[in-house]
Amino acid sequence: MKKVLLSLFGAMLIVGSSAGAAFASGDTPDRANKITLSIETGYVSGTDVDYWYFIPDRSGSYRIQLTGLEQDADLYLYDKFGNDLWELGKSEKSGIKNEEIIYNLDQGTKYYIKVESHNGVRTPYTLDIDRN
Repeated sequence: MKKVLLSLFGAMLIVGSSAGAAFASGDTPDRANKITLSIETGYVSGTDVDYWYFIPDRSGSYRIQLTGLEQDADLYLYDKFGNDLWELGKSEKSGIKNEEIIYNLDQGTKYYIKVESHNGVRTPYTLDIDRN
């Protein structure tokens, strides 16, 4: 089991879960498209980032995984307080390695997930969220 890195740093993106989950992706949280799958794919590069949101249908531990990378990318989890996003967890492994965040999420709370290219390189990814 990997550690979740925690900090109180304002930013945007990445959160999720599986069954009963709703996800969305876009360049900003306001432009996110709502979808209902627990596994999503995408590309990030340069200054492009992908944002997703998730509202768990029950409280508990969730695992957010970023796989399928061809280049280095990072994963972030946020909670929204008013108009600000607060970083809850991040996975920033160097090199082409799967990223993972494990975090206890509260039912009915909207969480954000961010996928970001490291050093601006283009890479595909698969984002998977499930109950841990």
